[in-house]
Amino acid sequence: MSNFVLPRPSKEDTERRKRAHRLLLKALDTAGIPPVDYSKHQSEYWQTIRIGDDDVIEVRLTTQSLAGGWLTLSLYPEFLAHSTVRTQSDDTEALTALADALSYIRLTTGQLLGETHQLLWLRGVNNYRQSHHGEHADVLYDWYMAIGEPVRLAFDKNRKRAQKRLAGERTVRGGSDPRLKENELDVLHVQYDALRKIGRKFKADCNKVLKRFAKVRGAKGYTQAQWQCHWRAYCDSNYPEELREMARTFGRIDRPSASEFAFRRLAQMTGHKLSYLPSLVTKSRKLRNSKSQST
Repeated sequence: MSNFVLPRPSKEDTERRKRAHRLLLKALDTAGIPPVDYSKHQSEYWQTIRIGDDDVIEVRLTTQSLAGGWLTLSLYPEFLAHSTVRTQSDDTEALTALADALSYIRLTTGQLLGETHQLLWLRGVNNYRQSHHGEHADVLYDWYMAIGEPVRLAFDKNRKRAQKRLAGERTVRGGSDPRLKENELDVLHVQYDALRKIGRKFKADCNKVLKRFAKVRGAKGYTQAQWQCHWRAYCDSNYPEELREMARTFGRIDRPSASEFAFRRLAQMTGHKLSYLPSLVTKSRKLRNSKSQST
């Protein structure tokens, strides 16, 4: 019985393999993925490993969710490089395609944990609403819509943009819109409206509780400390944990309006100055209106 022997690669195959390896190393550099440095802690790197008789490049991508959890992906992009150079005779185009492919994989890997966390958060919100009917359950949903939904929309927009880039659908950015964080201006007015809606519900609830508290105290009256202690206990008993700290704000001496509450929260979320946010929200709303008119 004869032994099966693999055919020796042709000269053309050998040259293509060398070209693919050379362009892959450049593409890794272009995509910002460095070689492994064992003296440093690296979440992303490439290294050369031995598989059988061949030296193969392994790309290791590790991401961490802010809510906890890790995701590690090992890639062996040699075949991707081979297939790319087989269809691209121009080195520049082949290099760009490989770099875009690696960048797309990095993006989708990095977003997966974040998206999973957002969806689990929404699942918890919906479960709470089903088991706790009433106004406070709706406030929790409004809070998610103000914070979680814009994050999910940003994930989706980033992925679609990367998909278009990888597919070669180039778009030219025009105009001179304010340069904020990615997609921030698109959702700023949505976040403000949702936060103001939450603030109105907190303030209305606080006013009702204060009125009852003052009636019970009667002629004895009460101090600000006694009222704050009562309001804190009410918040702890009636609001889900995610909302308690926000609700307590309305029990202070300088009880904010719903609009002031929304702007203060936006300042904490975005890092922008409180005095700058009203004009940004106005720009965000105008941008939304101009987009809706153009469509």
